[in-house]
Amino acid sequence: MMRPAFQRWLLSLLGSILLIALSARGASAAAGGFVYAMNQVNGASNQIFGFRISATGTLTLLSGFPVASGGLGGAGSFSEHIHYKGGLLFVVNEGSASLSVFSVDPATGALTARPYSPIALSGDLACVAASPPGNTVVVGSNAGLWGLVITPSTATIAAGSPAPTPGASPFSCGFSRDGLYAYTGGNVGSVIAGFSVNPSTGVLTPLSGSPYDTTAGNPVGYATDSAGRFFTSNFGDGVRAFTSSSGVLSPVAGNPFTSGLSGGVQGVLHPSENFYMVADRSANRVGVYQIAGSGSGTTLTAVAGSPFVTGGTFSDAVTVNGTGTLVVAANGISRNLTVFQMNTSTGFLTSLGAQPVSSVGSSGLITGLTFVPGVGGGIGDFDGDGKSDFTIFRPSTGLWATLKSSTNYTTSSTVSWGLSTDVPVPGDYDGDGKIDPAIFRPSTGLWAFLKSSTGYTTSGTVSWGLSTDVPQPGDYDGDGKTDPAIFRPSTGLWAFLKSSTNYTTSGTVSWGLSTDTPLVGDYDGDGKADPAIFRPSTGLWAFLKSSTNFTTSGTVSWGLSTDVPVPGDYDGDGKTDPAIFRPSTGLWAILKSSTNYTTSSTVSWGLSTDVPAPADYDGDGKFDPTVFRPSTGDWFVLKSSTNFTTSFGVSWGLSTDTPINKRP
Repeated sequence: MMRPAFQRWLLSLLGSILLIALSARGASAAAGGFVYAMNQVNGASNQIFGFRISATGTLTLLSGFPVASGGLGGAGSFSEHIHYKGGLLFVVNEGSASLSVFSVDPATGALTARPYSPIALSGDLACVAASPPGNTVVVGSNAGLWGLVITPSTATIAAGSPAPTPGASPFSCGFSRDGLYAYTGGNVGSVIAGFSVNPSTGVLTPLSGSPYDTTAGNPVGYATDSAGRFFTSNFGDGVRAFTSSSGVLSPVAGNPFTSGLSGGVQGVLHPSENFYMVADRSANRVGVYQIAGSGSGTTLTAVAGSPFVTGGTFSDAVTVNGTGTLVVAANGISRNLTVFQMNTSTGFLTSLGAQPVSSVGSSGLITGLTFVPGVGGGIGDFDGDGKSDFTIFRPSTGLWATLKSSTNYTTSSTVSWGLSTDVPVPGDYDGDGKIDPAIFRPSTGLWAFLKSSTGYTTSGTVSWGLSTDVPQPGDYDGDGKTDPAIFRPSTGLWAFLKSSTNYTTSGTVSWGLSTDTPLVGDYDGDGKADPAIFRPSTGLWAFLKSSTNFTTSGTVSWGLSTDVPVPGDYDGDGKTDPAIFRPSTGLWAILKSSTNYTTSSTVSWGLSTDVPAPADYDGDGKFDPTVFRPSTGDWFVLKSSTNFTTSFGVSWGLSTDTPINKRP
C-alpha cells in the first residue's frame, strides 16, 4: 500500500484559525450503503441482486447474491416491485401473488427472510410501499390496494383488503411522509386513488374526493415531501405537483410542467427535497426537476442537461443514496445499473458508467430498485475500512488524532475542531461511510461537524439543545446519516433533528428519569437509533423501539449501580446488546440480543482506572471489549474474531485525552 502524502489546509472555525494535518484519502471500501434490484423472469424464481455502493459510486455484488425472493415472477413490466423502509426489504412476487419481507443486515447487506414471509395475497401485484415508520405496508394489484401491518414477528392483512380503487388500477404506490395516507394508480386512466391508513390496523379508508383526476393518462412515479406535497409523472411528457390537506390532493396552479420525457414510469425525491427525479423507460433517460415555490405556487423545472442518458435499455427505475450525491438507474431489459454523480446544488447528473449487460440476471427484466443505508462510519471508523480506529479528542487544544486501522496503524491523521468546553459527538453526519469529527457546545446549543466527504474542507452547523441537555447523536430517521439529538434529564425528553429533511423537521419522545443514563443504540435492529436508558439504582435497561414508531418498548435487568454501561453489538446480529464493565474486577458482562436475552457472556479485561472504549476494532461485525489506560496512553483490545482468545494494543494519546469511543 502506498504511504499517504500529507497536506495542510487552513480552516476558519468559530472565529479561530485552525490548522489541519490530513492523510490523503486511500482507496478504502467505505460502506456508503447498498442497492437492491429485483430481477423478474415470468414463471421462474424471482432473484434479488444486492450491491454495495461506495461513496464514489462503485458497485460491488454482495457475497451470497443473488438471493431468491421466495416467489415467482410474472409477465408484467412494472417498476416498483421492491421497496426498503425501516430495516426491512419488501419484495413483490407477481407470478405467485405474494409479498416477501426480509431484514437487512446494515453491516453486510445480507438478507434474512422474516418468519411470516412470503405473505399470500391475490391479483396481479404491481407495486409495494411502506410508511416511513415501516409498520404499515400497501401492495397494489388489479384487485385493489392491500393494507398490511408489519411487526418484528407478524404480518397481518388489514380488514377489508384489498380496498377497491375504482378507475385507478395500480402501477405505482406511495405514502405521505407521516404515513397516514396512501396513494395508488397509473396502470390505466388518469386518476389516483387516495386512502387514509390506520397505523394500528392498516385499514384503508377512501379519502374525500378520491379518486383525484390528474388530467393526464397513467399518473405514476409518486413521491411526497415533508410539506405534504405530492409529485407524479406520466407515461407521456409532463410532471405534476399537488398540495394536500388531510391527505386530499389539489393540483398546483402551474400543472403540468414540461418534463422532456416520453415514458416516465417511476420517481423519487432527492433527500434535500429540492429535486424530483424520474426514470424514462421509453428513451432510456433520467429526468431531474428543480422544486421551487410553495403551496399552490410550487413549480417543477427541468435542470440544465435534463434528461440524462443512462446508456442502458428500458430505464424503468431510479433511486438515490442517503447523501443525495449518487443516483442509480435500473435498465430493465439490458439488466444493468447506471450510476450518476449528482451536483446537489444544481441537480446536474454526471454519468459514472453503466454495468456490463446482464449484471442483474441473464434473462428477465428488472422490475424495481431501492437504496438501503449501510453502517459504514460505524463507531470510531474514521477511514471507512469497516474497523474502528484509535481516536482521541484533546480538549486543551481541540485536537482530534486518529491512528488508522486501514494502514495497520502505521499512519495517522489530525484535525483541530472544537473548544475545551465542547463535548465530542462524533458520527457519520454526511453519510459517506466515515466518522466525522463533531462537537456539541452546551453554552449555545451548537452542533458543528467537519465533513469527511469533502476532505475536511467544509463543515455543517445546527443549533439543538440546552446547556443542561445530554447529547445523544444517532441515525434516528434511518437515512444513513447521524442526527443531532439530546436527552433532557429534567423532563425525560429525547429530541432529534432529522438529517433526512435537511434539519427542517424533528421528532420527540419522553423516555427516562433524571437519574437515568441515556444510551442510544439500535436495540431492535431496524437500522434506526432507539432512545434507551440504564437505571443504576436498579440495573434496569429500557429501550423505546423505533421499529414500532416508539409505541412499544423492551426492558431487561443487567448490572449494578457501580457498573459502567458499555452497550454495543457484541454478538453480531445487528442489534445493540446491554453490557456492563465492572471497574472493581475488570469484568465485562454481555446480555445477548441474538438469544432474546436468554444467554450472556463474560470476560475479564482491564483495570479499575481504565476507560472502557468498546467498538469493532477487528472488523468482524462484532464489538470488542477495549480499554484506554490514561496513565500510559495505551489501548488494549480483546478480539471477538478469535472468541476473545487473542488481543492487541497500541499507544495513542495522553492522560488528559478523551477516547472518542468512551462509554457511556
